[in-house]
Amino acid sequence: MAGSFKKIDYRLRPAKAVERRMLAEAFLRLREFGAIESYRYVGMGSVYFSDFSVFFPACGFQSMISIEDCTDPTIQKRFDFNLPYGHIELCFQHSSQAIKDIDWTVRSVIWLDYDGSLDKSVLDDVSFLASKVTPGCLLAVSVNAKLDDEDQGTAPPLEVLVDRLGDKNKIPLSVVSEGRLRPKDVLPVYREIIDNEIKSALLDRNAGRPEAQRLEYRQILYFSYKDGAPMLTLAWVFMDSGQREIFAKCGFDKLTFYRDGELPFNIDIPLLTNAEMRAINRIKSTPGAEPQEPLPIPEREITKYLALKRYWPLVGNPELT
Repeated sequence: MAGSFKKIDYRLRPAKAVERRMLAEAFLRLREFGAIESYRYVGMGSVYFSDFSVFFPACGFQSMISIEDCTDPTIQKRFDFNLPYGHIELCFQHSSQAIKDIDWTVRSVIWLDYDGSLDKSVLDDVSFLASKVTPGCLLAVSVNAKLDDEDQGTAPPLEVLVDRLGDKNKIPLSVVSEGRLRPKDVLPVYREIIDNEIKSALLDRNAGRPEAQRLEYRQILYFSYKDGAPMLTLAWVFMDSGQREIFAKCGFDKLTFYRDGELPFNIDIPLLTNAEMRAINRIKSTPGAEPQEPLPIPEREITKYLALKRYWPLVGNPELT
């Protein structure tokens, strides 16, 4: 979103780097719906374009759009200068306007990677896309899950969330009835709020349609992680009712990080040096396996690394693109 690149170097966030590679593997599973190269990717690249730099080599997207909320001509030139590929189209508008100007009859992979918190504008974007995307599309949404009062610093989390959403009715009744939002409940509440927004949009979209032509959605990813601030990512695949077998053939449920329910996959980054990771790579391949020689590394950190090893970035330069 606007100006976040001035505060956040998106290349130097290890959990985010792992997440990108997991997303890329999930995107590749869409091949049952159509050649992944024929999909269009719509994201929010910032000046680093880290997601574009991962997804194009992995997926071969021939059409890519980066939404950037930037009106300053000088900064726009900086975005253009940093484009990693010539076929990326820059859309210098707020996401709420940009998504209205994009043709959604094209099968797409969309990652709305907000650096800000869940608010009304995010829900409006999600609702609009759920009402427009074509079958076979994948939508992912990332938001900051921190619920601090940024103004006075004293408002309780539930009050902060109501203010951001602008509608108390968007919040689950169980939370409203209790009158508070506990920190451990923030992620599941966010998930429920976004899920309800998609569900509502599809109810309107499917009204009057025959059953075989009704659009459905399936949650496939639910990530939680911290690169400083707590983050949440959810992803869904949209399909016609008659495409359930195609969805099943995609095999999303075979992914180790697949999550279709209320429990997230936590991207828990190990605290290891490069030398320690090289040592683990050489002598230990599966959780619980006995190493050929003792490692002076805490077992919990080894276990964390092994769970993510396949998606760990290979770093040549001081960045984690």
